[in-house]
Order: sequence, then C-alpha cells, then structure tokens
Amino acid sequence: MGSDPIKLCFVTVGATASFERLVEEVLDEAFFKTLANNKFTHLIVQYGKDTKVLVNELLDKNPNNSPGRHGIILNTFDFAPDLSRYMGMAMERPPQGMEDRPVVQKQKLGLIITHAGTGSILEALRCGVPTIVVPNPDLADNHQEELALMIQKLKYGVMARVGDVIPAVENLNKLIAEKLDSRARDMDEAQVRPAMSDQLSFVD
Repeated sequence: MGSDPIKLCFVTVGATASFERLVEEVLDEAFFKTLANNKFTHLIVQYGKDTKVLVNELLDKNPNNSPGRHGIILNTFDFAPDLSRYMGMAMERPPQGMEDRPVVQKQKLGLIITHAGTGSILEALRCGVPTIVVPNPDLADNHQEELALMIQKLKYGVMARVGDVIPAVENLNKLIAEKLDSRARDMDEAQVRPAMSDQLSFVD
C-alpha cells in the first residue's frame, strides 16, 4: 500500500462463546471485496474460542496475496486480554482538527464489528469509531439482540444480523453521515449498562 493511509476494520467475537457464523462471513471473499470497494486496507479478526480449525480452512480458500483477498492485509488471533489497542487501530490519525500533529502512519477512520457483548461494545464506542453490532443468534438467551437494538436506537452504532454484515459495511458512509461515530465520543455509559441483565458479563 506504500505510504497511503491505512483504513482498518477490526472484528471481535469476544472470549466467552464461539461465533463461527460471523467469522465465516468476515473471512469470505465477498467480505474482502466489500472492504476493498470501500477503500479499506487492513482487516484484523479476533475469532475466539474453538474456531482455529475453521479459520485455517477459510484462509486456505483465499490465501495471502491471492486474487480472492482483494489486496486486503489480514491478521487473525484467538484472544487477547486487552482489545482496546486493536480497536484503536481503527481510529483516525491524526484526528480531525489536528492535521499538523506528527504521526508515523496516517490512518483513515475505520470500522469496528463486534458481537453484542457489553464490554466489547463499550470499548468500541469509546474509540469514536463507527461500530456495527452483531448479536450471536446461537446463544441461549436473547440479551445480545436486545442490547444491539438499544445501541441502534440510541444511534451509538448500528445492528446487523448474521448474513447482513456486508450491506451494513456498504452503508458505512451513511452511518458516518448520521454521526454515529461522533455521538459515541460523548456516550453516556449509564444509558447502556442498566439495560443489561445481571446475568451478563462486562468483560467480554
């Protein structure tokens, strides 16, 4: 990519439950193509527990530097104790209004795609990056969907169901125009946390 600005998409499925359907969607050639069409350069996927074999199978279909990768630079990992540094890679650098600030590598405002775990959502929104929240339909309860719907209602992010992530990315410019990212900078966490059941963790 030379000295061109980085534009990064970070995907996280959390640590407590596998989310193979989302992993399959974001490691498919159609998703790589969508990112490339929207000027993304990098994709990082945190794929969670019990998914390593699936990830290897998916990557074998479109190996590095193959036409199916559409020029996207990809990194994957299963788990990290602190995802904030990865989410921060999707932030704009230098920030708007600070264009004279020296940076090692310029970055365009990117995208975070997260499962609907409370901790992951809050961390994503603190970054002020457009966020797509994808509930895991395979979980026993429906709390993830309730939270995702609330985040969308408050216009802190947008909800996408499994299978609809690509259309959500294609509408990214509309999401930015609706100021989902700027509202997130001043997000009131008190509006988010009480909506969650006591059964949910705030760390994944």
